[in-house]
Amino acid sequence: MQNAVLRGADLTEAMFVKVDLRNVDLREVTLVQASLAQSDLRGATFPEQELQGLMFHGADMTGCDLSRTSFVKCMFDDAILDQASFGDTSISECLLNNASLRGAKFGAAHLSKLIMDGVDLREANLADVNLDVVKMPNVDLRGAQLPKSLVNCSLAKGQVDAASLYERDLEGTDLEGIDLTGFVFDRCNLHRTSFKNCILTNCSFEGANLDWAVLDGCDLTTANLSDASLKSASFTEANLQNVDLRNQDLTMTCFREADLSGADFTGAKLWMSNLSDANLKNANFTKVKCKSTVLAFANIEGLILKD
Repeated sequence: MQNAVLRGADLTEAMFVKVDLRNVDLREVTLVQASLAQSDLRGATFPEQELQGLMFHGADMTGCDLSRTSFVKCMFDDAILDQASFGDTSISECLLNNASLRGAKFGAAHLSKLIMDGVDLREANLADVNLDVVKMPNVDLRGAQLPKSLVNCSLAKGQVDAASLYERDLEGTDLEGIDLTGFVFDRCNLHRTSFKNCILTNCSFEGANLDWAVLDGCDLTTANLSDASLKSASFTEANLQNVDLRNQDLTMTCFREADLSGADFTGAKLWMSNLSDANLKNANFTKVKCKSTVLAFANIEGLILKD
């Protein structure tokens, strides 16, 4: 069906599986719950309308112009969308698991409630995209341009460049399991951000908002937390050896089972903080303000206590 003109046709629930649809004209076509799975759609002209419930599983849509089409509850799993252009379109409640979007151009597209596990977005341009609760675990974002806000999105266990997260709003973002060695998060909004099991060695969080952030199991060796807000943050089982927490407000912060050996808490406020089972060997508690602080079973060998 290469170069076919289907303009105006009613293709409701039609099945086009493994069909050559290159350069096909789909303008004004009725495509309700139709399947174009594993078909070749390169060069196809898409309708200027909202498409719902379509199956693009495994389809080749390389270089397609999708800027005038919106997609709702469609499946793009394993589809090839390299170099595709999305313009200002809207994509919501769709599945794009293991899809390839290398070099895709998203313009000011609105992406809402998408599941994109394992998606390849290398070199893609998402700089002006509006992301709303987009889940991208295991994503490859190397070389991609990301928007200023990634609020409530998931990049867990993905691959990302340091520059792409610099000065971004990452409130509620899931970054679990990513190697972020040496990344700079200075003055970033990291409220409720999850860094669970991340490698954060040599990272800088100077002046960042880490209130209610989750850093459980993280390696924060030589990380810079100066002037960061850490209230109600969780560092359960984290490696914080020799960390500088001088004069920090650590109200309700959890350090349960964390390695805080050699840490400097001078002048810190530890109201209602949890340090149970923590390793505080040779930590400095000079002029620390404690109130309802939990130290049950903590290792306090060599702990420095001065008024």
